[in-house]
Amino acid sequence: MEGLFTVVRFIIVALLIALVAKATGLEAANLDNDRDRLRAIATTNGRVVGEAVLKTKSAPNTINLAADRKVVAASRNDVAFVTVEIVDKHGNRVPDAEALLRFSIDGPGELAGLADGTPNQPASFQASECKAFLGRCLAILRPTGGVGEIVLRAESNGLQAAELTIRVESDSPNLTVIHRLSGSVISSE
Repeated sequence: MEGLFTVVRFIIVALLIALVAKATGLEAANLDNDRDRLRAIATTNGRVVGEAVLKTKSAPNTINLAADRKVVAASRNDVAFVTVEIVDKHGNRVPDAEALLRFSIDGPGELAGLADGTPNQPASFQASECKAFLGRCLAILRPTGGVGEIVLRAESNGLQAAELTIRVESDSPNLTVIHRLSGSVISSE
């Protein structure tokens, strides 16, 4: 089914390029099928004037962690959002991966929440494990009041584990904690 979906997506991209080529007077719209990607190229007078690339994915290989920031204030009112993705050997997200991910934390922080976004399967936000939905989930880290480094580790059977470090600094003029109250933004410095 996944292969059929990829072929259909590629055909749609190719048709769009062909339509654009016809509408703009382009001479050619060539299709190139590589092992890990599908590419459509539009040319005029031998010059490339448009290109669309559809990367194909391979088997799940690694867990990827990406935080919205690298430093948080040593306040329980501050958090860091970490996007967790299951990727293939080329770093492409694997959208049909549903691996059970296990999380652990070291340092002056805690896992404030964990969610996969599955709309029809309620789960605990406080658990230390989560099943990926469409190859993703979200971890929310919160400092516990001390300074240092929070280290988040994610692992799953059959995948390379991942580790991410968030620095926790004391409240200072350089760090602003933003609180959202009743739709307004209040900044405390």
